Amino acid sequence: MTALILLLAYLLGSIPFGLLVGKIGYGIDIREHGSGNLGGTNTFRVLGAKAGTIVIVGDMLKGTLAASLPMLFSVPVHPLLAGRWQSSAICIRCSPSSAAARRWRHRAG
Repeated sequence: MTALILLLAYLLGSIPFGLLVGKIGYGIDIREHGSGNLGGTNTFRVLGAKAGTIVIVGDMLKGTLAASLPMLFSVPVHPLLAGRWQSSAICIRCSPSSAAARRWRHRAG
């Protein structure tokens, strides 16, 4: 069950809110504008405060949900280890499977 929760936390972290807000709400790929990052700061600069706020809140909620998964699935976990699930959500940002990695491969090749 622990492995499943870690996988769910990792998948939650893979949701690119900046890309979703840009594509669905504005019809643009936020990675091709401003600094090229998917984060809230770039979204604020390129798309405005409303879109930036949505991205920042979405990113915060996915981290909170990832850290809450053990409690939601009634898995006993020591409070000091609960951050492991949140770390799984954060690690996706460093992973080559994230949407941001496509930008780096595009620039390199």
